[in-house]
Amino acid sequence: MAIGVPHPPRVESRAPYTSRGFGIGSLRTDVVFETGMLRALSVTQSFWKRLFCNVLGRSQGRVRSRQRQRAQLELFERQYERLIDLLCSAAHEGIHPELEGAYKVTRLWMVEHYPYIEPHVRSYWQASEAEEPDPFRELFSSESLHDAINIDTGIDDIMRSRCALDKYRTDITPSCA
Repeated sequence: MAIGVPHPPRVESRAPYTSRGFGIGSLRTDVVFETGMLRALSVTQSFWKRLFCNVLGRSQGRVRSRQRQRAQLELFERQYERLIDLLCSAAHEGIHPELEGAYKVTRLWMVEHYPYIEPHVRSYWQASEAEEPDPFRELFSSESLHDAINIDTGIDDIMRSRCALDKYRTDITPSCA
């Protein structure tokens, strides 16, 4: 109304279950339609929730797997660098009992832990034409430090193994784009 008086409440006398016209058929159709829509929404919501949870779960699983690989690689790289430092020090300064002891400890660690990282780095050093020996194993296969520094392919093994580790690290490190 124009003068600001609210409209009076309407009183409609609808018989909800009348047999004529819109009565029972309309009410049942409305209820059935509403129930069907709620069911369809519920099914659709659960479908999308399951789909997104699976996708997110898989991607989070991949992220966790990459994090484990990076942690494993960092630990391996520290020991690898220690081994290379020992080999270089022994080649330059000569073999001392403390270097020999450190080599044996590092060698034991590498023998124990390298099999876990080997499947990941194998494709980065393996040549397709020839069957080449594993450059990592060549570095710690010798029982003594004297034998390790006198390998003919020592420098080549160091270069190939370092390149393989660098390529592997690049592949598992997320890129910022």
